[in-house]
Amino acid sequence: MKRVRSLLGSGGSAVGLFLCIFAALMSEASGFDFSRYRPRMMKELIREYTAQIGLVITQDIPIRSKVTYSGEFRDLPADSRRLIAAWAETMNVPGPPQAFRRELKIVEAGSEYWVPVQEVLVPSMNSELRPKEEIELFMIYLGQVDGRHIFFVNEFGHESPH
Repeated sequence: MKRVRSLLGSGGSAVGLFLCIFAALMSEASGFDFSRYRPRMMKELIREYTAQIGLVITQDIPIRSKVTYSGEFRDLPADSRRLIAAWAETMNVPGPPQAFRRELKIVEAGSEYWVPVQEVLVPSMNSELRPKEEIELFMIYLGQVDGRHIFFVNEFGHESPH
């Protein structure tokens, strides 16, 4: 998966038009469909799906959300790995269980979450991002494990080059 940085900034409609065209071209070139991901807060989705016991798999729900990057990673818990594997099998998606080995702590609107991140993104995150930086995450809501809602990260964007 290729990396695409957000080029958002102040600049008017010409810049906006350029960004739309650029995003469409980059989406085609990278095979990553940015248009699938609708702006939405994680907590909104969590409110829609009441906590349940056991493994609960939802449909493929892509969202994009502005969050604060912490720079903190930890090993992916076994129950999250189980949910990712079950979701991939249900959706007939090859590869996800091997693609996720760590999760990242993020903050969205004052709430902390740990989200599984594709391993190929971790080196880019470590080199491009700084703790407390606002970024945009492109995530899929998978479902729940014993009432804990799981979103996994497919891509990220940020405004400030370092």
